[in-house]
Amino acid sequence: MNLIHIKDMVCPRCVQSVERTFKQIGATSVEVQLGVVQIDHHLSDTQSRKLDQLLEDDGFKRLQNVQEQQIEQLKHIAMRYVDSLSMGSAVKLSQFVKERFNADYQKASRLFSTVVGITLEEYVIRLRIEKAKEWLLFKECTLAEVADELGYASAAYLSKQFKQVTGVTPTTFRISGHPIRIPKNQI
Repeated sequence: MNLIHIKDMVCPRCVQSVERTFKQIGATSVEVQLGVVQIDHHLSDTQSRKLDQLLEDDGFKRLQNVQEQQIEQLKHIAMRYVDSLSMGSAVKLSQFVKERFNADYQKASRLFSTVVGITLEEYVIRLRIEKAKEWLLFKECTLAEVADELGYASAAYLSKQFKQVTGVTPTTFRISGHPIRIPKNQI
């Protein structure tokens, strides 16, 4: 099996787009997941160049070095962690990362901080705030319901973190005429 790591795959539509791209270059994809494609053969030079161009056209990038691949893997782990919170998971971030990454949490966190410029925990907070923005805008949830869904101890704590990250309160954000959301791949 040949693994190809791809940057900026953040949703199911990204998976579908990358699957189409591999079909376009004539590669037999075995499995496409967020950030990783397993194919059953090596790509020819022509296929490889075409893949890189098609991925770039769709806003993706093939990751060549191990450090880039590890950072992308950590980002996907963080996204899955935030998703797990809304399913009632009480697992701590450090344990979640440790179970899914081939290194202890301290090493993973240090690598992430060095390369990305923010801590892994700060990245998770930003992901949680973006999810809170989504729910505040598109679901008719109270702040307390959003806090509960995202695993916050209280609506007040969510509100405090929300203001620290965005500069506005959740209420101001919800009623503003031009709410700003940040795509996951730009966090």
